[in-house]
Amino acid sequence: LTHVSNGAASLVPAQQLAGASKDMIEYVQNILSQQPTAAGVVGGTSASGNSSPKSLVTGARRRSFQSFVDEHMKAEVESTVAPESEYVSQGERRISTHSSITGGPTESGAQTPRAIDSTVHTMILPLLFREDNRPHGPFTIAPDLQQMLNSVLGTWRFDVFKLAQLCDNRPLLATGRAALLPYSDTMGVEAGKVDCFLASLEERYHSANTYHNAIHAADITNTMLYWIRLKAAGGLVELQPVERIAALCAAAGHDVGHNGKANRFHVSAETPLAMLFNDQSVLENMHCAITFVVLHHDGSNIISGLEPGHRATFRTVVVEMILATDLAKHLQMVTKFKQSFLGEVAAKRAEEAPALDFAHRRELLAFTLKASDV
Repeated sequence: LTHVSNGAASLVPAQQLAGASKDMIEYVQNILSQQPTAAGVVGGTSASGNSSPKSLVTGARRRSFQSFVDEHMKAEVESTVAPESEYVSQGERRISTHSSITGGPTESGAQTPRAIDSTVHTMILPLLFREDNRPHGPFTIAPDLQQMLNSVLGTWRFDVFKLAQLCDNRPLLATGRAALLPYSDTMGVEAGKVDCFLASLEERYHSANTYHNAIHAADITNTMLYWIRLKAAGGLVELQPVERIAALCAAAGHDVGHNGKANRFHVSAETPLAMLFNDQSVLENMHCAITFVVLHHDGSNIISGLEPGHRATFRTVVVEMILATDLAKHLQMVTKFKQSFLGEVAAKRAEEAPALDFAHRRELLAFTLKASDV
């Protein structure tokens, strides 16, 4: 978040009010301390009293996320109070000239601006997640890794778990750069920005997740590469270069920031993230937001050099593809796909105009990512 003061933008801490910070920490701790349910959502304990593998994974997830919360919830009291020069004395009262960021109870007992700000901070907290335990040194490709990428990348024989071992547990960076560079080079995208984009995405995946992690993202990126390379895939052969880049980026970021909880959980628990996105494709909207936040920074902005039309195309394709992975839209998308590409209407359209227009190419890409993800 940024706060603009006297025309200058400066970083604002995730929590500035000590009381609100305490409430937020208690809220998160209550979620993290939930015990296993009958459905086994969180994990469990074996009959002997020992923690099951699933509960151990959950414990790792809790510790990782708790560390993240602790980092962002540190609130120094002195940083929450405006300097003395920023107060105006009126008799025995002091009225802050920055009431929107200092908070404090009002005479009427109404909610203070600071309390409202803290709620907003809570809502965007999941978007700030970043793991700090990933290696950040220069990425080098060992001979064994290069041989594997040359032989099985973009095929069904791709073993993403073996790749993760060969690349020092940086599967998304290894897979994504090998998939993207041949297409990004044709658009004049710097290889260094591609690496930075993928590395920034990868460190925003929760490694404690047993499924929605960077290994899963690498697997889906490889599957998407298979589809856009497949000459028998009809309309995918007609994709423009920027659409191919967008498709691979959408695959790489389609689950970034996933915290292991489903949309139904967020909506039912009325989590801050569900409030932020109004219960509509909560996680998918978050994945889109994080992906474009990463793209917004110069070092990882792989589309900064593209012309405005191509940038608009890229954003449209990526957003539609990621939002389409919401399983709540499954039946709707399958029905629409059959009508557009398999029914009599599709056959008639193919006779009149064999080449797919942009709208149909977007629809085909969205369904392809959905199929890859499922």
